[in-house]
Amino acid sequence: MNKLQLIILFLLSVVFSHAQNNWDKQIDAKMPEVLTSHRDFVRIPNLPVDIQKMYENISWVKNRYEQVGFELKNLESSTLPVLFAERIVNPKLKTILFY
Repeated sequence: MNKLQLIILFLLSVVFSHAQNNWDKQIDAKMPEVLTSHRDFVRIPNLPVDIQKMYENISWVKNRYEQVGFELKNLESSTLPVLFAERIVNPKLKTILFY
């Protein structure tokens, strides 16, 4: 390995190390809020026998997804509505579906 390659390798390792530190700080700063939000959500019972609580779940998710820019639709069914959430970042990119 010549000197130029060593210098490039060193510089890249410094850049990547700094980038990881930056992400770690951002994650650490956001973690308490994320955990609180998660606790709020999982406290709502999610049992189909309790229709009111199911609607509370739908409302909670709808509120959170609206806050981060999703378009939402309630799709009616014979039981409870299904919440459809969509966020198009770039129409040229492939679709990712989470269930």
